[in-house]
Amino acid sequence: MRISRNARKPPVRGMTAASPRLPRSAARAAGNPLSPDQLRRIDAWWRAANYLSVGQIYLQDNPLLKKPLRKEHVKRRLLGHWGTTPGLNLIYAHLNRVIRERDLNMIYLIGPGHGGPGIVANTWVEGT
Repeated sequence: MRISRNARKPPVRGMTAASPRLPRSAARAAGNPLSPDQLRRIDAWWRAANYLSVGQIYLQDNPLLKKPLRKEHVKRRLLGHWGTTPGLNLIYAHLNRVIRERDLNMIYLIGPGHGGPGIVANTWVEGT
């Protein structure tokens, strides 16, 4: 079966051009990507939370790196785990978007262990 190059694909699987438009959140759930502005904002949040998390895990001084980094700035005993933190931060950023967009009543429950710096960083970015 050959498909014409000019054939237009439906915007969402199972939809035709005659189908009614879905609300923004439903369209996204059906496979439409986030807008460039939403991606930019989530990425900025994620990067800020990661930066703050790294500072909490590794640094005891000079968190804004205003001076060249020296051995004395790094903690002797690390608290938290970098391998856990970026994933927790990414989930927090996206859940924040989904909760606001859909007016959800939910809680993101994580323990205070290895991921502690991530949740602290996100709540600082959020202002809570």
